[in-house]
Amino acid sequence: MKKSLARKLSVFFAGIVFITCLVLVGLTVMIFGNIEDRMKDVLYENTLQSYKTEVKSEVQSAISSIEYYYNLSDSGKIDEATAKKDALEALRNLRYGDDDSGYFWVDDTDYNLVMHPILPEQEGTNRYDLTDKNGVKIIQSIMKTAESGGGFNEFYFTKSDGKTVAPKVAYSQKFDKWNWVITTGIYSDDIHEIVNKSDGLRRIVKIFNGSANFLIVVGIVLVLVMLVISYVIIKRLVKVIEKVRSKLESVAHGDLSSSLDETVIKRSDDVGRILRTFKIKKNVEVTDNGKIII
Repeated sequence: MKKSLARKLSVFFAGIVFITCLVLVGLTVMIFGNIEDRMKDVLYENTLQSYKTEVKSEVQSAISSIEYYYNLSDSGKIDEATAKKDALEALRNLRYGDDDSGYFWVDDTDYNLVMHPILPEQEGTNRYDLTDKNGVKIIQSIMKTAESGGGFNEFYFTKSDGKTVAPKVAYSQKFDKWNWVITTGIYSDDIHEIVNKSDGLRRIVKIFNGSANFLIVVGIVLVLVMLVISYVIIKRLVKVIEKVRSKLESVAHGDLSSSLDETVIKRSDDVGRILRTFKIKKNVEVTDNGKIII
């Protein structure tokens, strides 16, 4: 019984500590998760800005390539049709990026698709009314941006798998001499993938996971320490209560010689105060019907 009470009280207090630690660890993990999401957003924006700087330079390089073929035609070395064909083939095979996934496509100012390395079957079609799922007129927006000197557009477009529709960021610039608009772009989910695979984010996640695991271990240790300490303290208290109970049972059975230690009676806690209020005296009285008066 004594051990049972001590164990129950110990588990009760340890449970409080456990729940507190669990809540603190949960809050910490949630905070770490929010910080990780914020870091992802920051890295995404930085990666996107870096991409925009890169693709603008790539489009300008592509236009320089087109300019080369235009000059060949303008100087009479080749005819214009051949120059345009060679320029388009050069752009068709032109790639950029670490994985060579970046490519260019060409529309003319009449909204016709002139060249697209991923969608060659659509070349020659008019895309004036091409609209994304949010109602954005894709080619009209590209033309408007190109006519104003070049810039970026955002729209939803089907990826190369022919099924996935994702947001895309594209840069467009016009080659006035042939009325071509050269565009390149990247899908936002590709940028997120780049961010998720970045060394910086992996290091941050590793630090956060290590911190969370450390807090979990500390919480477990605290629970175990609390369990041991509370068990020892409660066991001592239960031992005193058991001693008082034993003495009271002895008196109840007529053993008037038993008495409590002064150290127990002088305790400064609630047990001591109760005992001082109902102090057991040796000179007790026994009534005619056998009852003991303390």
